[in-house]
Amino acid sequence: MSIHYKFGGSTAGRTIKCPAWHNLAKNMPSGPASMAAMEGTLMHLLFERGVEDEEFEPAVMLGEMKIIDGQELYVKGEHIDKVYTALEELEDIVYAYDYEYVLPEVIMNSDDETGGTADIIAYNMIAVGSDIVDNFGVHDLKTGDGYMVYAEGNEQLLFYAWQAVEKFKKKLTFTDNTLFQLGIIQPSDRRDDYTDVWETDLKTILNFGKVYKQAQKMAKAGIIAPCAGKHCAYCPAMSTCPAKTGMVQVSQRIPSDSTELVDLIKAMGIVDDVEDWCRAVRKTAHEQLEQGVDITGFKLVPKRAMRVWNDPTAALKKFKNARGLVAEDYLDMKLKSAPQMEKACKAKGVDFKKFESMISLHSSGTTLVKDSDSRTAVLPLASLAAMAAQIKK
Repeated sequence: MSIHYKFGGSTAGRTIKCPAWHNLAKNMPSGPASMAAMEGTLMHLLFERGVEDEEFEPAVMLGEMKIIDGQELYVKGEHIDKVYTALEELEDIVYAYDYEYVLPEVIMNSDDETGGTADIIAYNMIAVGSDIVDNFGVHDLKTGDGYMVYAEGNEQLLFYAWQAVEKFKKKLTFTDNTLFQLGIIQPSDRRDDYTDVWETDLKTILNFGKVYKQAQKMAKAGIIAPCAGKHCAYCPAMSTCPAKTGMVQVSQRIPSDSTELVDLIKAMGIVDDVEDWCRAVRKTAHEQLEQGVDITGFKLVPKRAMRVWNDPTAALKKFKNARGLVAEDYLDMKLKSAPQMEKACKAKGVDFKKFESMISLHSSGTTLVKDSDSRTAVLPLASLAAMAAQIKK
C-alpha cells in the first residue's frame, strides 16, 4: 500500500503552482475516500500482483471481497477487464524499451516529508555487467474514466522520476545519455490509446527537482498568498481558499433568469448522450478511413507491433534442443511469446539471437490519431482491395 507524504507525487503540480495550499489546508479534514478512489486502489492491488507474479490470473479474483479504507469492496468483471488491459499495455512498454528490471509499487523518499510510491519503475543497462542506465521508466496506472491523464510534462510523473533518481543513484549511474520514459496507462473507453509515454532526459528531471524544492521551501516558510487555477481541483483548502472565494461573486455567476443558464441546464441534460455520440463518431471515422475516405486532420497508423512466433512448433523444437533451458522456461501450457522467451534466455545466459530469425512483427490493426502524429499513415487496405476487385471485373 502507498505511503502518504506531506509533499508527494499526486499534489506535486499543485505545490509548484500554489505553495500556499499546504498552509491553508493544514487544519482542513481530508474527508473520506470516494468509491472511485477505493475501486482504483482495488485495481492497483490486482495490477501489482499481476506484475509480481506472471502466473497470476486476475480472473480468479472475481467476486472476492477486499477491505479498502475500511469498506468492503468486491472484485467485479469491469475491474478485472481493466487490470488485464493494463498488464497487456505494460508488457508492450516493457518490450518496446527492453527493460530488464520491472518493479511494482516502489516507495521512494528524499526525506521524511517528501516522497511517494510509483506504480512501476523499470530500467535496463547499456551492457551486461554495467551500472550505467540505458532506459529508465516511471509508469503510473490510472483507473478512472472521468479525467484523461497524459504523460508529457506531467508533474506527478516528473516528481516520481526525480525521487527515483535520488533513490537509485546509490547503485545505478544516470548519464546525459540515459533516456527516461514517463508513462500513463489508463484503460478507459474514452481513450484511443490506453498508453501514453513521454520520453525525456536527466536534465529535465533534475531541473524539475530544483523547481519543486524551491516551491517546497516557500510552502514550509508559511506563504499564504494562494494562486487559483486548474490545480485547485481536489485541494482540501478549496472551500475556504481566499483565491477561490474571491472569485465566486454574484457578478461572475450566470443570471438565474438568463437564456445562457437555460442552455447550460439543457446541455448538462444531454452530456451523457453527447459522450456516446463522440464514441460513435470516432468509430465511424475509423471505419471510413479504413475504406479510403479522406478525413481532413486525421489518419490511420499501425498499432504497436507485437513479436510472435512464425512457426510455434519449430520454435518449440529449437528451444527443446537448446542447452541451458528446461521445459518450464519455455512452456506455459503453450509456447511462451517471443518477448517472454527473450527474458528467460537472458536469465539463463542463453544467446537469444539464434532464435530471432523465427520472429516477425505483427500489428493488431490500426488506430485513429491526428495527422500531426509522427507515425506514417497506413494504406486503406480494405478500400484498395475493393478497387482491385472492380478492376479485375
